[in-house]
Amino acid sequence: MRTVDNIVTTPRAAAIFRLEKRRHWPRLGEVIALHFMSSFTNADGTTVADFAPGYTIDYVVDRIFGDGWLLAHLPDGTPFRFMPKFVWRPDETYVLDRASGYTLSIGPAAR
Repeated sequence: MRTVDNIVTTPRAAAIFRLEKRRHWPRLGEVIALHFMSSFTNADGTTVADFAPGYTIDYVVDRIFGDGWLLAHLPDGTPFRFMPKFVWRPDETYVLDRASGYTLSIGPAAR
């Protein structure tokens, strides 16, 4: 798995990770993985209020992740895995931020 170091975390995203770690600290053999969620709907088919497509935090059993997965670290050193929804460029800086009440975004930093 390729490790990336050109990603920064906003305070809003770091706060979500801290909260999730307190709630669901990974058990032995688990790792943090961000999974992309494109929709979140109510039973009537309408989109849940305050939802934006993005990554959700999950804890999964550590395994061999495919080539598309990247390994990054939070400022406190906490590792997480994710699969970018775009071509990752080592010469760019990327930002992990809060996209909605339910999701995180990862994208190029504004220049």
